[in-house]
Order: sequence, then structure tokens, then C-alpha cells
Amino acid sequence: MAWLLELFVTNGRVNKMTNRTIKKVESEYIEETDSEGVRRIRVVTETTTWFATDTTYHNPTKSTSSEYL
Repeated sequence: MAWLLELFVTNGRVNKMTNRTIKKVESEYIEETDSEGVRRIRVVTETTTWFATDTTYHNPTKSTSSEYL
């Protein structure tokens, strides 16, 4: 799991802050031209989601979607 522990000082006290990645979304834009010369833009989006449980079963979960503009 993507956990990050940061230490920072405020008013002379050391404080802890934890961060974790919950979701990551990546989009790819692809130009396609068919045999008739028609141009289309295809968007492929991959989403990765991490859950707060300690189990590794389906953690992270990835999904992919594709659409045309």
C-alpha cells in the first residue's frame, strides 16, 4: 500500500502526518483514422483504487474504460 509518513515541526512540537494514495487516474488520448479518412479521438482511462484494508485481495483494484470523442 502506498503510505507515506511525514514529520513536521509546529511551535516546537514534532507532529506526524500520514498520507496514502486513494485513487490514481491516467488518461491516454489516441488519434485514429479509418480507411475512409475519418478521424476520431479515442480516450483510454485507467483507474487504480486502493482500499484502507490490510488484505491484498483485490487491493489495488484497476479498471479501464474507452470512449470516442
